[in-house]
Amino acid sequence: MKNNSSIFSAGTRVTRILFLFSFCFLSLYTYAINASKYAQEKTLTVKVQNKTVKEVLDYIEKNSEFIFFYYNKAIDTKRSVSMHVKDKPITTILDRLFEGTDVQYEIKDRQISLKKGSVQQRPQDKKQQKRKLTGKVVDEETNEPLVGVSIVAVEENRGIITGIDGSFSIEVYNNTKLQFSYIGYKKQILLIENQPILNVRMQPDNAMLNEVVVVGYGSQKKGNLTGSISSVKSEDLTVAPIATVSNSLAGRLPGLIATQSSGQPGSNSAALNIRGFGNALVIVDGIEASLDNIDANQIESVSILKDGAASIYGARAGNGVILVTTKRGINQKPIITLNSTFTWQGATSMLKPASAGQRAEMEREKHLQAGLPESSAPFTEEAVQKYYDGTDPLYPNTDWYKVLIRDWAPEQQHYISVRGGSEKIKYYGFFG
Repeated sequence: MKNNSSIFSAGTRVTRILFLFSFCFLSLYTYAINASKYAQEKTLTVKVQNKTVKEVLDYIEKNSEFIFFYYNKAIDTKRSVSMHVKDKPITTILDRLFEGTDVQYEIKDRQISLKKGSVQQRPQDKKQQKRKLTGKVVDEETNEPLVGVSIVAVEENRGIITGIDGSFSIEVYNNTKLQFSYIGYKKQILLIENQPILNVRMQPDNAMLNEVVVVGYGSQKKGNLTGSISSVKSEDLTVAPIATVSNSLAGRLPGLIATQSSGQPGSNSAALNIRGFGNALVIVDGIEASLDNIDANQIESVSILKDGAASIYGARAGNGVILVTTKRGINQKPIITLNSTFTWQGATSMLKPASAGQRAEMEREKHLQAGLPESSAPFTEEAVQKYYDGTDPLYPNTDWYKVLIRDWAPEQQHYISVRGGSEKIKYYGFFG
C-alpha cells in the first residue's frame, strides 16, 4: 500500500510539472502573438518639424508601449528631421525616420533595438528594389556608337563605361539619376523611372571643339588638335590681383610647375617648367621674352606646348614652350576698360626669430649641458641679462622682424585700356 501511494504521488508531481510547463508555453506564445499583433496594429501619428531623432524616439515611447535600445555613439540621435505620418504602424514610421541612413532596427515584442549596419533597401519597399537597366549611347548627329562614355549613378559613387558598340548595363533603383559624360560632348543627367531599356543620344559640344588654341605655327581648333597642348584665357588670369604673371599660372595649366623661391619685392617671380624638365622657353607674340615684363591684363591667352607639339622651335624647346599672345584690336566699337584695385597682403604664418638675449642664453646652456666648465662659456649670466635689457650699445637686442617686416603691406594696381577698330584699321591701347 505504501509503494502504491509513492507511485501515485510521483505521478501527480509529473502531471503538475507538465501542466505548469504547458501553461507557461501557452502564455509565452499568446504573449508573443499579442506583441506581434500590437506592432502591426498599433498606429501612431508623428508630426515634427526640425526635431532631433532622440526627441522623436522619446515621443514614440511616451505615446506607445514601445521601448528603444541603442548605443548613442552608433546612432546619430542629434540629426534634425521633419516628418508628418498619420495613423501608420511603427515599421512605417521607423522607415521614414531612418531613410537614407545606415541605421537598422529589430522589433522583439515591444522592444525595438537600433544598430548601425550597411544601407539596405527593405523588401517591402518595392520602389527601392534594384534592377538591371540596359541601353546604348550614340552620337546624335551621326548615330555612331560612342565607346568609353562614363555613366555614373549620382549620389551612389559607382559607375561604368560603355562598350565597343556603345552598349551598357547597370543596376539601378527607381528614381536614380544617371550622369552621362564624354569628351567633346555635352554632359547629360537623366532620371531613371520604370523603363528597362534606355537609349541615349549625346550632343557634340561644338562650343568647346571650335575654341581656337594658339599653337607654334598659328592657331587651330581644339577639335583638330593631335599634340599635347594646354591653354588658359585672360579672364582666368585676372580673377585676382597678382604682382607677376608667372605666379598667376600656378595650378591653372596641367603639366606646368611654378616654383617661387623668394618673396622679396621685385624678385618674387616663379620659375616655370613643364613636367619637371627644367625652365621652359617663353615666347611672347613670336619673340622670346620674360613673362614678368608684361601685365596680366594685356594677355589674350597662354598656351603650353608639350612633347612633339613644341618641336618646331628646335633644340631649345626640349623643356617645352610657353606661348603668350597679347591682346590686339578687333572689329568692334571702341570699348574703354578701367580697373583699379587696392589690397593688403600679410604673411599667413611665419616663425619669428629668437631675440639676442634668447640666443645668448641658448649658447650658454648648450655649453654647460655639454659638461664644459662655466669659466669657458661663451656668455656670462651678466652678459645674457644685458642682451635681454638692450640698454647697453655693446649688447644690442634689435627686433629685426619688427623692423623689416610689416604685418600688412599695401598693393595697388591701376590700368586703363581702349580696344576697337574696323575692317580697315584695328587698335588697342593699354596704360597700367
